[in-house]
Amino acid sequence: MANPKIFVFAPADQPEESHARLEKFGCELTVGEAGWHSPQGDNEDDMVAIAKDAVALMGTSIRSSPITRRIMEANPELRIVAKCTVGTDDIDVDAATEMGILVTHAPTESNCYGVAEGTVAMILARMKMTTQRDAKVKAGGWRDPALMGRYLGRRETDGYPGLTLGIIGVIESFGLFWFADTVLHIPRPTLQTIIFLKLLVAGHLTIYVTRNIGWFWQRPWPNWRLIAAAETTQIIGTLAAVYGWIVEPIGWGYALLVWGYALVWFVIENAGKIWVYRTLLGGPSQRFTPRLDAAKAPH
Repeated sequence: MANPKIFVFAPADQPEESHARLEKFGCELTVGEAGWHSPQGDNEDDMVAIAKDAVALMGTSIRSSPITRRIMEANPELRIVAKCTVGTDDIDVDAATEMGILVTHAPTESNCYGVAEGTVAMILARMKMTTQRDAKVKAGGWRDPALMGRYLGRRETDGYPGLTLGIIGVIESFGLFWFADTVLHIPRPTLQTIIFLKLLVAGHLTIYVTRNIGWFWQRPWPNWRLIAAAETTQIIGTLAAVYGWIVEPIGWGYALLVWGYALVWFVIENAGKIWVYRTLLGGPSQRFTPRLDAAKAPH
């Protein structure tokens, strides 16, 4: 096949090298619009027009217009849909399988491990109070007993067992998955949307848990911009899950179930956080007591 056409529907970051390699082997590349990464709009018609002559589709996660049956049917010679990122939730895999089109994605170390490393880094920064200590030094201070981070690893010298972090979120997500799959027997496409909504709602609620050391209703209250951004995202995500914008629709019943589940865990996480500050991070010296008292004091 002379000069096969590849439709790059969502270019990866710094794609020059990979694109140059494909062009070196005689491939003709057509690159999609950058705005297709955003969740607004519907670009399916434009993508169908471009895909008519393409034997391969390639790109990262595309949000506004998934790779639908209609896009893949635009060219009977289409051979492959290749994702440069993790997951195929934005591709109609069933339709591709029916049409004999290969679907691939890229769960490589730089993708999945990079996300895992970033998550661990943020957890450690929180436990070591890196941001607070950095602000203290920049403000002209130095050592502050209230900002001494917690040692996390297990120690052989004194038998210190160490701490296990991040377990609540895992239990929370897999608990919902097990209940919906085993007890309610929800179909997998619907279950995927339920888990998506749970991660969205619970993830944004976690912001309110972690932003102070007391209960979520205690001062200092979050900035209105943070509240507006978090709640707007939750509303849009809930509507998308209910009415099936790009994902499998779940209806209001399951959506309200997810919200109730997330709110219950929100309270549990808040209580657990306060217990951690009082018991684990305080220790015999009770070095966090002044901060806890300050959080409860009226402002």
